[in-house]
Amino acid sequence: MHRLTLLLTLALACFITAVDAQRPRAHEALYAQLCANCHGVDGAGGQGPSLIDDVWTHGADDASIARVIAQGSGAGTMPAYGEVLADDQIVSLIVLMREFRNRPQLDAAKQAAAGTDGRYKTDLTDFTLTEVFSIDDILWGLDFLPDDRMILSAKSGRIIITDGSTTTEISGVPAVHDEGDIGMHDLILHPDFATNGWIYVAAVVDGDPDSDERRAMTEIIRGRIRDDRWSDEERIFQARPEHRAAGRARLGSRLLFHEGYLYFTIGDGGPGEPSQDLTAPTGKTFRIHDDGRIPINNPFVDHESANVYRAIWTYGNRNVQGLAIQPDTGLMFATEHGPRGGDELNILTPGTNYGWPLVTFGIDYNGQPVSALQHMPGVQDPLLHWTPSIAVCDIHFYTGVDFPAWHGDLLVAALGQEHLRRLKLKGTQVISQELLISDIGRVRSISEDAEGNIYLVTNHRGENPRSHVYRLARKH
Repeated sequence: MHRLTLLLTLALACFITAVDAQRPRAHEALYAQLCANCHGVDGAGGQGPSLIDDVWTHGADDASIARVIAQGSGAGTMPAYGEVLADDQIVSLIVLMREFRNRPQLDAAKQAAAGTDGRYKTDLTDFTLTEVFSIDDILWGLDFLPDDRMILSAKSGRIIITDGSTTTEISGVPAVHDEGDIGMHDLILHPDFATNGWIYVAAVVDGDPDSDERRAMTEIIRGRIRDDRWSDEERIFQARPEHRAAGRARLGSRLLFHEGYLYFTIGDGGPGEPSQDLTAPTGKTFRIHDDGRIPINNPFVDHESANVYRAIWTYGNRNVQGLAIQPDTGLMFATEHGPRGGDELNILTPGTNYGWPLVTFGIDYNGQPVSALQHMPGVQDPLLHWTPSIAVCDIHFYTGVDFPAWHGDLLVAALGQEHLRRLKLKGTQVISQELLISDIGRVRSISEDAEGNIYLVTNHRGENPRSHVYRLARKH
């Protein structure tokens, strides 16, 4: 027996009891004890081959790598770990390998995308970035009034109107539950706002503000502004009382009008299992009329269960915070937060299951497995996924004239990795990606005004969080 194989086999035999006793373990611990001695602490190689050079003797896809980990290499140099590691643990090791490979590339791309004095050079177009507004709050949604002023929502529960120099805060807005990453989220104007004046917000609201438990859930609320005051308020979507969550995370939302319908999303609220439950509101996208009525052709409107939420459009979504319509196809694209790894770009189609938490390309934040499966019959695979996670957020198909080289491209905001990227598509296939900006904080929202100017909302964490609105301008 090869000496290295003998040593690995002896180490493996000693480790079996420890792994069984301590399961589940974070993937870093598993890698450090089973893999690092041969493949290096960062996967760059040592006694064994590199895991980050894209040279794979037995196949580069996840299934092939999982097979080698479970069954060994067959050449006596790689022992089989299938009797020691569960399938989901093997998947967690593969996620770590992907992080090893992709993180240096992401870090290099972010360094290259940093500007100089607000000037940025990119593959197709150079541009400048100008700050037009900032505030001590976490801004979320941005839209434009007919007079070109910006209207913004803030997580704390504020609605603000500004032209960049003169700012008005609207009074009487809905009270929200501002805690952790929840509060007031997206804001959007009705397509016929100039006629009807309706403004829509997605906000996490307490069911009983006087209760100590303060169980909360995302609601869709519309109202008008009269004399700088919120008025004519209507709650057009509310979950049933039993579905209000005590948790403080992942109830994020995004709003989109398309062909007369209002689409919105609600995150999974923390526990992923309700994402698969049509009688629960979390982990879904929804479609309603502008006044909250349920369209008669929604996919579950005739479901046999009386408790199904008939506004559901798709399910099995973890936390969708980006929605956009591709101009040439009319397809609805969505970005979805994965856990650690596995952020997704999807095309949403009615009644479709997107898999969370049954399938995922990521693992839990602590490195422990979520699922052993990345694919499943009856579950739609993502168009694209990112590992390491970029904390993907808003998306926008550019249709303006100021950046002709970007026409039809998808702009993608990243919170955790703090950048803006551009995806070039051919139909529904992503053929390239480029980081455009990486030094302005957590990019939350992307908007385009009536003249085709691109605006970004960014957030900065800390004891005194601050947000900025930037405008991109092409260098002619």
